[in-house]
Amino acid sequence: MRAARIAVCAAAVFAVTAYVAPKVFAQTDVSEADELFDRGDPKSLKRAAKKYDAAIRKDPRGVPAGVYGKRAAIYVLLKQIDAGLQWVDTVALKQYPDAPEILEYKALMLWQLGRRDEAIAIADRVAKAKPDAFQVQLLRGNYYYGRDPAKAADAFEAYLKYRPASLADGDALPRLKLGIEYLRRGDADAAEKHFEIVSKQFRRNPRWLLNANNGLCAAYTRNRKFDRAITLCERIVENPKQIDRTGAVWFNLGQAYLHMRQPRKARQAGQEFLRFQPNKAKGYVLVGDAYFEERNFEEALRYYRQAEERAGSDAGLLKRLGKVYRALGQPKLALPKLVAAAAANPDSVDLALELGETYLHPDIREDDKALAAV
Repeated sequence: MRAARIAVCAAAVFAVTAYVAPKVFAQTDVSEADELFDRGDPKSLKRAAKKYDAAIRKDPRGVPAGVYGKRAAIYVLLKQIDAGLQWVDTVALKQYPDAPEILEYKALMLWQLGRRDEAIAIADRVAKAKPDAFQVQLLRGNYYYGRDPAKAADAFEAYLKYRPASLADGDALPRLKLGIEYLRRGDADAAEKHFEIVSKQFRRNPRWLLNANNGLCAAYTRNRKFDRAITLCERIVENPKQIDRTGAVWFNLGQAYLHMRQPRKARQAGQEFLRFQPNKAKGYVLVGDAYFEERNFEEALRYYRQAEERAGSDAGLLKRLGKVYRALGQPKLALPKLVAAAAANPDSVDLALELGETYLHPDIREDDKALAAV
């Protein structure tokens, strides 16, 4: 009887050992692989890959999703993209179909294969589940840059927040793009902050410093820091090689001159901008504003009309056209422009006064409408 009990116990121990052994061996393989993975050199990565593969074969479900993620990362680091994508789809995602630790590397692989829309569809899912997936956030920032300022800015902010300190030397371009997206969103304060960081941290790199200064030129102008804008923008335009292909520095300099009541310089800067971008309506508006400030209303009208030909009439341009027609003594041409502008911007006191005075002009004399306008 005692012998039988011993035999049963031995069998039970054997059964437990037989069940646990794969996990024990898998954990050993994973620990050894992690040490090799952390070294980061190609030889160590290849050895780590073999260890991870061994662990996964021994206990596919017992190995956590993060191990599959590291194995996928090795495919990326060793530039084995096609093989890596196949492995992710046929091995890793079969065990953990929704794991962000794995999906982030699938997104990276798809991106490197040029399948960017597919990559971003996955990257967006990963970013929602795992905001600290900094590589995915960088992909998202680059993808949405110039397309969706809000998404791009949020992604670049997340990248800069979560990326390891060892990658700080590569911050210049993400910060510059982030600053530009903040300008597009109308947040010049945030843009200025990031451009200033680049100008300080990367001041020894001429390329990054120049781009940061161009960004600051725009940010200072939008933040109404016109003295600083003029000082910086003038320094840039002194050397034609420092002017980017958009010529934006000329536009920002012209805006700063205009606000500092230097219309002749503003007009010249606007015309320089139009040499770079002859189809940009805002350049014609800038030159028109400078002529208006100089009380050369005929030239102001000519440039406003050219702006209208290129971009249609928004409320701001309609108001300008109305004012210049009034200045030229043509209230009947001014009236429809001002009516349309007031309809688009009903809370503008300035527009209401312009419209009311136009209704009171002797050539129109619609007193009731004048009272209603104001």
